[in-house]
Amino acid sequence: MPTRHSKTIVNCFEERVENPSELARIISNRHTSIGADGLILIGPSQTADVRMPIFNADGSEAEMCGSGACACCAAAVLTGRQGRLCTAHLPSGDIDLNWRQDDNCVHTTGPAAEVFEGTWPES
Repeated sequence: MPTRHSKTIVNCFEERVENPSELARIISNRHTSIGADGLILIGPSQTADVRMPIFNADGSEAEMCGSGACACCAAAVLTGRQGRLCTAHLPSGDIDLNWRQDDNCVHTTGPAAEVFEGTWPES
């Protein structure tokens, strides 16, 4: 059973996904497939080191996935596509990733945007 924040990553440097929304719905089914929380396609970008469209389990496209971006950075390093520093283009904008050797953690930096304003109802 996948843990929370589990995504399936497809290497779109070598593979092509015709309908990523449908694929996300299919592979995210916990009863008939691998049951991930969604799908990330990592592939070439014209403006960054990699492009990273993200699809939720229901097939909708997500703006950002920090843990997914970190996983994609690690995958790019481990497959020799990138050094430990890379920039990923996501729907919400570019994010800089640095898989540091000193603490073995992927650090992210980039612009932040407010996507919600409101109050949380008291219980």
